[in-house]
Amino acid sequence: MRTRVIGCTVAIALAAAACGASKASALEVVRGAASKTAAARTARIALVVELHNPGVAAGNANVSGTGVVDYGAKRGLLDMRIANAGRPVSTVKAVYTGTVLYMRIPQLATTLSGKSWLKLNYQQLASRAGVDIGNLGQLQSSDPTQGLEVLRGTSTDVRAVDHETVRGTSTTRYHGTVDLHLAAANATSAASRQGIERLIKLFGRSTIPVDVWIDGAGRLRRQEETLDLSKASVPGGAQTPASIILVVEYYDFGVPVHIVEPPADQVTDLGALMQSSSQTFSSSGTASGAVPATGR
Repeated sequence: MRTRVIGCTVAIALAAAACGASKASALEVVRGAASKTAAARTARIALVVELHNPGVAAGNANVSGTGVVDYGAKRGLLDMRIANAGRPVSTVKAVYTGTVLYMRIPQLATTLSGKSWLKLNYQQLASRAGVDIGNLGQLQSSDPTQGLEVLRGTSTDVRAVDHETVRGTSTTRYHGTVDLHLAAANATSAASRQGIERLIKLFGRSTIPVDVWIDGAGRLRRQEETLDLSKASVPGGAQTPASIILVVEYYDFGVPVHIVEPPADQVTDLGALMQSSSQTFSSSGTASGAVPATGR
């Protein structure tokens, strides 16, 4: 009888230990995927972004794209297609270099005096708007590693749910919640921490449901997030989608990446354009005797 009791006690202890190890393992695997993916230095990426706008005349929008990222050099390249209900499909090429994003939008060429590239310096624009606009969606930052950083905030509810194949690679799928406060605390740099903290202010919430597919080497192969923007706060009261579904796939790790910034004579600096417009407005207002609005 005593032997049975001891046997049962040992069995229960082993079962409890096994459950604990499984939980800890899932948490460690998902949190560690950020570092292990970035350690590959480069990768190809494919993304799909669905923007849901119920009740808005323009309807929903879909963005799809493919490109490459260099995590070490903090550079990236994306070719995207943007489809809005009732509108022609538009194409955009994005080049990420450090804190600068260049976007080639053919439709803007006539507006930008024939120049085909628009330059956005995130640090300058963030200081104007008060948020890191580069973090919206998972065109999240001019730093292509920023999308990985949020995984460092994976909560203890994460669990393995299935084994699936992504682009021919066997993976384990995990489901859980990302706590952005925790992600900020675990961020690997001050810039990443500040970007995540601004995300919290922008979204008006600090948790994001996430599904990730991780390969046998611990690298992220697919990431899916649903962003609820019903409480989003954007400076100037600009309208935001009600929600965004983001799916990013990572593959061909170690691929050679060669990214060149566009020629300076083909670039319009958005920051300079905004400053010039602001000065023109201020000057015209003064000249006409107009009194600036006080917000009353």
